[in-house]
Formats: sequence, C-alpha cells, structure tokens
Amino acid sequence: MAEYGYVTMPDMTKENSRKVSVVGVGETDFHDDYRAERKREPGWEPPTDEKLCKTAFERALADAGLKPEAIDGLAMSYTYGGPEAHEMAKSLGNVVNPDDIIAEYGADTLRLYEMFMGPLEQVKPWNTRGVEGTHRFLNRVWRLIAAGEGDGLSDKLVDDAPSKEQLIALHQTIAKVTDDIEGLRFNTAIAALMELSNAAGRWQTVPRELARSFVLLLAPLAPHIAEELWSRLGAAESLAYAAWPQADQQYLQRDTLEVAVQVNGKVRGRIEIPADAAEAEVLAIARRDANVLRHLEGRDIKRAIYVPQRIVNFVVGG
Repeated sequence: MAEYGYVTMPDMTKENSRKVSVVGVGETDFHDDYRAERKREPGWEPPTDEKLCKTAFERALADAGLKPEAIDGLAMSYTYGGPEAHEMAKSLGNVVNPDDIIAEYGADTLRLYEMFMGPLEQVKPWNTRGVEGTHRFLNRVWRLIAAGEGDGLSDKLVDDAPSKEQLIALHQTIAKVTDDIEGLRFNTAIAALMELSNAAGRWQTVPRELARSFVLLLAPLAPHIAEELWSRLGAAESLAYAAWPQADQQYLQRDTLEVAVQVNGKVRGRIEIPADAAEAEVLAIARRDANVLRHLEGRDIKRAIYVPQRIVNFVVGG
C-alpha cells in the first residue's frame, strides 16, 4: 500500500501476516447496494455481514482505482463489529456531531473520552454514557483542587509535605502515566489518573505539591482544565514550560499491599499483606479478617484462590 501512498512506512506491508480489518459496516448503504443486485425472492436470505464487509472493502479499493491484486499477500480479515459498531452515516441518523458534545460537556471531555475508549489500534463503538463518565471524572478533579465558588482553591489543599502513602500513590502514577503515554496507551494512562484522583478524594488533605504533579500529568490529556488549575495553583507561566514529573524509584516498591478478599465472588474484606508474601501466608491473613471469617464460619471451603498482589477468593459451599 505504500507505493500507492496509503501508508508512509513501507515495512507496514512487508509481512504477509498483516491483517486488514473492515469493522462496523453494519446497516450502511452497502447493504442496500448489495441487496439491489438481486431481487427479493421467496426463500432468499440476505447476505451475511461478513460478505457485506468484504464487498464494502473491495468497492473501496475500486473507488481508489485499485484492484484486489494491489494488496495481494495480505491476510484479509472481514469483521463485523455488531449492532453498536456501525459506521456513522447521515442516512442512518447515527452521526454524533462533535460540536454538540463540546457544547454540552466541553472539549476536554470529548478529547479524554476518545482516548479512554480503548487502544488506538482497535475499533471502538461510540457510547454517549461513556462521555458522561469522563465528564464526571474531570468534575471530580476540579472539585479536588479548585474552590466550589470563586477563583480560589479547595479547602483540602494544604502546603504540608506529602505523607509516605501519598508519595507512593503519586510516584506510581507518574511512572504508569509516563510509560503509557510514551507507548500511546492513553486509555490506561487515564485509568491511572482516575485511580489517583479517587485515592486523593479519600484523603483528609491534598498537598499542593502533589496537586501540581497531578495537573502536569493530566495536561496532555485534558489541556484546558489543566491549564486553568495550574494557574490557580499559583503558577506564573503556562504549564507548557514546566518540567514533566519524574518518578522516584524509592516509592515504586511497596513494603505492603492491600488486596481485596472475596467469598464466592463478593468482596467481604480488605487485608494488608507483605509485598513478598507467599500464597499460604496471604490465605492465612485473609482467613483471620473478622468480616471474612464471619462469611466462612460453618461453611466448607472448596477452593482458595490467590491472584498475586491482586485478590483472594474463597469458593465455599453449604
């Protein structure tokens, strides 16, 4: 495809194992065009979505003046994305105007949602409820740092030095977000910022130093709100001139971890365990938790599962 100007990196088309996917054609005009080629006769079944996708792709090649032989050697994959993955088209009435989304939620929300939908290389269905979710996240960030009214700052913001717990949460987020942005994994970078904001919401106070680092991490993803919060935090110039936060290695290794304990799939407690604890030790600590013990008493433990540093699950009967 490089010789036709469709890609700028020739090596993208060198390997025969590469796949070209046409996803989400769904109920588009290609359906009508294909069906028009045959009359509806008794017993005639509409073509499969796979066949429609194949037809759509071949016609797209024809419109570009190419023949299927032009991409001979590529492993072709025709994929139908399901009812929620149809292409947007005026004829279907499913077009989402970005101007309307921006007018209701703001440009940062739209930008953030598009990056949070999933990996860049995957096709994602649009879901307006997801836009509302990222909007709520930005609102939480705003309330965490800015005052409810006026141009001031939140009462939770203090000039105290961060605690060890706060430093661990911050520097682990810095490391995660930095690595994910460099790898274009924007969705997981945003998820890490959401986790930090949720943790900060549970703290009694939020050190100004931590808030500044958080805003810098948010800036590439939601630049407008980040710039405003940066100004409120007392910066004299744009955050574009500020240095990117650096993760301190001493806070990336934790001595202890908190893991959830489930009984038959329902969370019944949370326990603190040594980071290097063996499975037997973790299960013993979990069994001693008061609330977990209450749900285990008098019941037969059929299986005890420990996902290292993540979760414990007891499967019980009786």
